[in-house]
Amino acid sequence: MTINALNEIRKKYNTFKQIFKNLKKSSNANISKEVIETEDVIEDLFIVEIFGFLERFLRNNVENCINQNKCFISNNIIKSHLEYMKIDNILDSLPLEKESIGYLKQIKSYRDWVAHGKNQNKPPHIQKVDFDKYFTLVEDIIHIVLSKNR
Repeated sequence: MTINALNEIRKKYNTFKQIFKNLKKSSNANISKEVIETEDVIEDLFIVEIFGFLERFLRNNVENCINQNKCFISNNIIKSHLEYMKIDNILDSLPLEKESIGYLKQIKSYRDWVAHGKNQNKPPHIQKVDFDKYFTLVEDIIHIVLSKNR
């Protein structure tokens, strides 16, 4: 999993947004509630896909760094079983600003909320994801992790 895989996700997301933009233009602002809700659902699925990509990328790189003894996270975290390691622990170990880690954790919370049925009694703290910021942050993480594991 590399930046190319993330770029493919971004390309699909941009295509999706362009299709909906064109649909809205062609409908002369006469968009039904169902179309708007469909756009929201598809965006939620992209959130799940991007975070799933990030999580798999990080887990794969933790495994690689263990094998090479060049980890970007502390040894006490590595000693846990890798697949059951909480992604929050991996995120906390990234050399990023706390604000960026906090944003990723909000997205994770939103992803969990979507993946577990959108319980209206327990809504996530974040209601709308800035996809440009999200993609950029994930790209930054890829570059940081790959540079630390060289």
